[in-house]
Amino acid sequence: MKSPTAGQAAIFCRAASSSSDTLPEDASCIQSVAVSGADLLRQDSADTRRHFEHALDRLQRSATLDRLVSGEVSRLAHDGAYIPERVVPGRLSLYENADCRLDLVTTRTSAEQPSTFLYSNTTSLVHVSLDDSARVSISAYQAPRVERNDTFVAGAKLELIEQRNLDRYHAIRASADGLTAHDLCSDRPSVLLRLALKRELPFVWGFDREVLAAKFYYPSDVGASRRALAIDFLLATSHPRLAELCSLLRASQWHFLRWRAIQVMAREGFATVDELMHAACDDNHPEIRSAARDTLDQMAQA
Repeated sequence: MKSPTAGQAAIFCRAASSSSDTLPEDASCIQSVAVSGADLLRQDSADTRRHFEHALDRLQRSATLDRLVSGEVSRLAHDGAYIPERVVPGRLSLYENADCRLDLVTTRTSAEQPSTFLYSNTTSLVHVSLDDSARVSISAYQAPRVERNDTFVAGAKLELIEQRNLDRYHAIRASADGLTAHDLCSDRPSVLLRLALKRELPFVWGFDREVLAAKFYYPSDVGASRRALAIDFLLATSHPRLAELCSLLRASQWHFLRWRAIQVMAREGFATVDELMHAACDDNHPEIRSAARDTLDQMAQA
């Protein structure tokens, strides 16, 4: 399913009975939280906070979340043919429009943290506590500024700038370069509302949780990742369309795809290394220009 475009919206969970008289009210409650929360993330003011808190009050006074989650769980448990439209571990998607996404997310205790990595925020978020009896903590981190989000700096360090217990809700705004990160932890498994704006930066950075240093990055765009997989697949299978794909990706908007295409074309002899590297010296991305110049220097010294 494609993401909604301007003027469109989608509610992914459905109550157990789609003909329920409560469905319009459920939709209105969910949409109100999403829209007012997005306004709050764009501009923190007394008005935006008041509207968001009013929407939260309305949602939490209703049985909307119970109905939607019960209906979704029932479908997952009893309908073998049912495939959710948004599937992310630890997340149950509720609503999406052209500007934002609203999900239910689960937290883990410190002993249950499954990942050895923290990931940068590519967008602004707000988390809402739904369980007053659970103690949820948020750790916020900031990394040194980098010139470009798509220029990786290995070893860039995160610095803990805030650690606090989640009150009713807490907003986390992405920095211009995206090198902020956050960690959620609770004294017992808990469920939160998570609202995210759709303004995404090009790359997500992964930081080692133990030493808080940047180890890798990857594109936030699924299409870019699929194209990278396509190159690797065609290369591994010696597919006759490999040269065609590489030629197309040399003009990609993603610098790492351009460089991967150049590397494969050089390796497979689709063009001379000298020709490819001289052309790459005029690329608009500094990493490609630098790598191309280094390759030419090594060739000159050989």
